[in-house]
Amino acid sequence: MKAPTLVLATVLAATSGRAVPARAPAGGGAPAGGSGNVSAARVEALVHDEANAARRRAGRAALGRRADLARVGRAHSRDMAARDYFSHTGRDGRSPQQRASAAGVNCRQRQPDGSVRIGVSENLFQTWVARRVEVIRDERGGRRVPHNRSEAQIAQEVVRGWLDSAGHRRTLLDSHARHHGIGVAVRRDGAVFVTEVVC
Repeated sequence: MKAPTLVLATVLAATSGRAVPARAPAGGGAPAGGSGNVSAARVEALVHDEANAARRRAGRAALGRRADLARVGRAHSRDMAARDYFSHTGRDGRSPQQRASAAGVNCRQRQPDGSVRIGVSENLFQTWVARRVEVIRDERGGRRVPHNRSEAQIAQEVVRGWLDSAGHRRTLLDSHARHHGIGVAVRRDGAVFVTEVVC
């Protein structure tokens, strides 16, 4: 069986104001699994832990969790899941920075070099709870059995995917970043949408 397509996207909307457009396609190749017992909140916590482990390995300071950033990320992940799209630009046309500003997020931070960071950065990832579905044939014709993964396996895949992509890696390991929020939505069909908002 063909493996589902994994999709990633990253955008930087910080002091330069430039954005790297998302070029990843929407989901596709979805196995006929389900969400199982996967908790979005647990995946959020584990992605946070994995992200900080990656930052420590790279000699960067750990990022603190900010509830306001997580709310912005969670809202975007839920919107992508509900409206079946994958993009930094929402269906309403808003950018990551516009969503953060509308939510009252203040990301102004004085940096060690004296500059001021004024915007947020965003990483996206989309995958599936079940990466493999087995078809079992029997006297009733057949049934599909999803091989669901744990929250820890999903979190590891997300961060590994970000690290394997230059733009995502740059956002995840940004030495000027101090905080982030992880927002996850898990659809009933097993699609998992992850948004990291970095400040």
